[in-house]
Amino acid sequence: ITVRAPNGSNVFSMKAGGTAALSVTVRTAAGTALPNPGALLFTSRNTTVVTVDGTGVVTAKSDGASYVVASLTTGSRTLSDSVGFVVSEVAKSDKRRGP
Repeated sequence: ITVRAPNGSNVFSMKAGGTAALSVTVRTAAGTALPNPGALLFTSRNTTVVTVDGTGVVTAKSDGASYVVASLTTGSRTLSDSVGFVVSEVAKSDKRRGP
């Protein structure tokens, strides 16, 4: 199982009040993607910073950092992966200037 933020990374920065949809891919041991892997469970490690709904949409609540974990139970095994979220009111900007 692989979970990624909208930018394709496993770390994502956003402002409080923003939302982001996670992308989850589940593959077999041979590497084949499963189109209907089963019921995914999404959890936030710090719900004061970010919350996540049952479809993988993350909402930023307050400044800080948290992980969101996507997990899938198949038989007796639970597979999981996580994305780190950094919430800050200061938007990251590119400090470089044009010519």
